[in-house]
Amino acid sequence: MTRPTRLASLLVPVLAAALVATGPAADAKPKPKPKNPDGHYVGHETPVEDNALDTMVYEFDVTGHGRKIKNMIVRFNAVCSYPLGVQYVVQPAGPMKIDKRGKFHYLLEQDSPNDYEDIRLEVTGRLKGTEVKSATFSYEVGYCARGDADDPMDWVAKRTKR
Repeated sequence: MTRPTRLASLLVPVLAAALVATGPAADAKPKPKPKNPDGHYVGHETPVEDNALDTMVYEFDVTGHGRKIKNMIVRFNAVCSYPLGVQYVVQPAGPMKIDKRGKFHYLLEQDSPNDYEDIRLEVTGRLKGTEVKSATFSYEVGYCARGDADDPMDWVAKRTKR
């Protein structure tokens, strides 16, 4: 009966450790930490309008580690049916909470006895990473409108500053 040599007794634990280190668990890379989406965002209507008069600009801040939208302002031209014409609108939207799936929604509705004073403003979207996707916007104030509740305008946004 032969006794294991000193070299063999040293190699067995080293080889076992090498096999464990090269197994499937060693190939798995740790997941990167999710990006902090906080910062200033700028967006536009999609698809982008060819006519500069029809463009829309969305600006807002994401705070609270991606849980709140503040200081939202939408700039656009609205078509008014009475008096007939186009008005340049700078429309703020109130603060919005972002849920765990990244979705947000803002709705402002005010009915009045006079049709020309009715207000309906709706903003929706989904924050994914540092981009806003699947977002919609509708604006109806008095006789001026841009998009509507049944067919809202689509828009996207990206973070521009932290």
